[in-house]
Amino acid sequence: MANDPRTPLEFFFKLLIRCPTDRLQKLIHHLVDQYCDQKVVFYESFSDIWTLFEWWDLIRGSKCFFVQYYSSNEEVPGLSSLPQEFKNALKDSLSIRKFDLRNKLIEKTHEISPTYLHNFDWKLKLTLSSDKMSQMNEPHLLLTLNISGDSDKSLCLDLSKEELKMLIETMEKANKALQDFIIND
Repeated sequence: MANDPRTPLEFFFKLLIRCPTDRLQKLIHHLVDQYCDQKVVFYESFSDIWTLFEWWDLIRGSKCFFVQYYSSNEEVPGLSSLPQEFKNALKDSLSIRKFDLRNKLIEKTHEISPTYLHNFDWKLKLTLSSDKMSQMNEPHLLLTLNISGDSDKSLCLDLSKEELKMLIETMEKANKALQDFIIND
């Protein structure tokens, strides 16, 4: 593919239509398995159709196709140029494997950052008094953030009412900035 000026998707479609229709479903499921790291696809099963270099290009192109297929709501450029039986086989196979592909895409998204919020828990407590004051009646939020990544960690926060308001305002500002970025992108 290095000397080919076409995009990986165009090359993928060119290689894909060489597959006999009776083996197409099997091929697509093998490519999804390969993408999802579920099992290794053996080239020997398809060596009568593609050379080893073409096989590698097919695998590389399929990865690009899976990402674009799910990120663009199934409107991938060049998909309409395929024969109808190939389009149907792709849509049928990918609808069956949608859960696997979705999980893999989420996992790849998590790999962008080495750490991410895995889970959280919160508790509300009311401090009635302390050794310095007999009457406090202050609410506190105990927020536990479970962070996954290179090493799993738990971050525990004890927030007063004012600190909680500041945290919420900061999160709302971050959300607004993110939404503005997504809309302008």
